[in-house]
Amino acid sequence: MPKKFQIIFNILIISILSIFVISCKKEILLDLRTVEPILVVEAEIAEGGTATVKLTQTADFYQPNIFNPITDADVTLSNNFGETEDLTLVGDSMFVSNNIVGTINTTYYLSITYNNKTYTSSSTLYPPVPLDSVVPKQIRPDERPYFMVYWQDVKGKEIDYYRFRIVVNGSVEVKQNIVYSADIYDGEYLYMPIMIAEKDREDKQVFLPGDVLRFDMQTLDTSAGEFFSFLRKNGGTNPPTNITGGALGYFSAYSVSSQFAIAPQWDVK
Repeated sequence: MPKKFQIIFNILIISILSIFVISCKKEILLDLRTVEPILVVEAEIAEGGTATVKLTQTADFYQPNIFNPITDADVTLSNNFGETEDLTLVGDSMFVSNNIVGTINTTYYLSITYNNKTYTSSSTLYPPVPLDSVVPKQIRPDERPYFMVYWQDVKGKEIDYYRFRIVVNGSVEVKQNIVYSADIYDGEYLYMPIMIAEKDREDKQVFLPGDVLRFDMQTLDTSAGEFFSFLRKNGGTNPPTNITGGALGYFSAYSVSSQFAIAPQWDVK
């Protein structure tokens, strides 16, 4: 590539990644201008794992973005094979299943009863889509890297959303909401640049040269995918929810495919 075009290409990459980092680091501030508190649901079940349901409640208008734990709700999980289980409270606001685990091609139904109101949701756990590779990239050898992820999208429109979670050295999860919407593609080979925030909320480096990063790619159904995609683009607004009954939040059943990458050397500042 001629040097002139190489410079233009590098500037373009930096511009795209700068926009991406800004969107990932945006605080999630919900618009809570309502008189009555609202139930907030964060429910997940992964392939091979038990379900977790975190229940909190918004405070009043004069205490925005404060969430009070809920411990006295009745939470039930079932699936399309007839299994049903009452979830167990294991701590402030967290309910878990003990018997029902995530299984591919299964639809799960969530029911929550709290303060004489019932909230329901459903989510389907689709097969994992293999994550092909993760390649660290650098504009210059002394620059902090970004990462390119590659995978083959599946034919059909059941899986249109992919969510990425990143774990550093097997223990520290990167606090970023990274979602890819593939609704305009169908069976194509896809790739995505991921720029990880440089520092966390405690002003510490998120990762350093030589660290091992695990990239988990979740396959999401449409309703859960729309929630996370909207949240990434519009962090200051209540995202669409797949919880009926007037609650905020989401219920997501998902499978995972993972790949690893080693952070290259760069001048850490």
